[in-house]
Amino acid sequence: MTAKEFLRRTTKIRKEIDELENRIKEVRASYMAPRAIQYDDMPKAHRPTDLSDYYAHVEIFIDMLLDKEKELIGVHADIMLTVDRLEDPDERRVLMLRYIDRKPWVAIANAIPCSERAVYYLHGRALRHLDKILQSIAVTNRV
Repeated sequence: MTAKEFLRRTTKIRKEIDELENRIKEVRASYMAPRAIQYDDMPKAHRPTDLSDYYAHVEIFIDMLLDKEKELIGVHADIMLTVDRLEDPDERRVLMLRYIDRKPWVAIANAIPCSERAVYYLHGRALRHLDKILQSIAVTNRV
């Protein structure tokens, strides 16, 4: 996996985290909200534990979503920690701004501050250095 592919995972992870957070909100809003009471003359044959069982299942589902979210946040943190291993602070900053914060090139140039052309140069150099770090990690994991 190249450094660029490695960093682009952050975009997918952030989208998944956002989707999970929205899904958790939807589940809590739709399944945990009290249901409307229907008043009719038909007898009901429900056990008194039905409602608590229902809410327990909903909570289990929410816990599963939260576990998936924690896992994704962990992967995102690993990516950030790997970028932090770069020696040059400008290289780290370019990659963080571009891939973690999803800033456009002009905004990165203004934040560093330097020309847009210098940002492209820094970005390329940072990717080469990150590739070396990823290769060393892969070699270490194989041993």
